[in-house]
Amino acid sequence: ADGVRASLREDPDIILVGEMRDKETAEAALKAASTGHLVFATLHTNSAAETITRILDMFSSEETNSVKVSVSESIRMIVSQKLVPTVAGRRSLMYEFLYANPAIRQAILKEKGSFSGDITSQMEQKYRDGMQTMNRCLYTAYKEGKISLEVAEDYSGDKENLKHLLEDD
Repeated sequence: ADGVRASLREDPDIILVGEMRDKETAEAALKAASTGHLVFATLHTNSAAETITRILDMFSSEETNSVKVSVSESIRMIVSQKLVPTVAGRRSLMYEFLYANPAIRQAILKEKGSFSGDITSQMEQKYRDGMQTMNRCLYTAYKEGKISLEVAEDYSGDKENLKHLLEDD
């Protein structure tokens, strides 16, 4: 948090936050982003929607509404990634990509318990526009023969959705 605040005095073009582990660092990163700075940060989560939840969970319930507004206005994209075992015995990068369009920004402003499904649904709907869910990436790798069905299921955060993707094929 101190490093982010100190960097703002240096007129940076880009700020990299190694990992947002606490409220103070998240607050400083959001403030930097809201003042027009490009901020990259890492956060250990399993999905793009969970990333937003994790940020909000760093703040008290009294602060959540104002933080949701700040996150919805500041966020540009989230990339969530996993290395999964391939059929060739190596590892392959699977990723989820979310960019903040108006529907995603609106979903962030909803009640915390309900926005996760809305965000994932928007990502699925905007697949042709460049968004990608982890399930879509796993599905594609499975269909291309890069990973097994078992691996796709093991690394899926929503096995029911993955099943629907496979059935719709």
